[in-house]
Amino acid sequence: MKVFVDTGAFIALTDADDENHKAAVAFYRNAKEKGTRFVTTNFVVCETMNYLRARISHHVAAFFRENLKKSGFIEIVTVTPSIEDAALLFLKDTPTRISVLPTARAFPP
Repeated sequence: MKVFVDTGAFIALTDADDENHKAAVAFYRNAKEKGTRFVTTNFVVCETMNYLRARISHHVAAFFRENLKKSGFIEIVTVTPSIEDAALLFLKDTPTRISVLPTARAFPP
């Protein structure tokens, strides 16, 4: 199984003061043990780093990025203009479907 990781999940995993921290850590560990593959986008990584830098510290933001790269468990999809265009078309074509733009960018039609 492949699970998309968005900014909120990264924040919950990283920030011990986040109300969802314990649940996020438990989910991540359990999913990892079951062989779940994780995927995110470079946009989500940047958004997470900006949040962590502004709300916690520059050090935590840098540590997050370094550990993400080292982990080997999370694939980072680089959003290209063609992926972004495909995501926008996808969103326009599916008005009744609830989507998050970074998610749609990672999984274009």
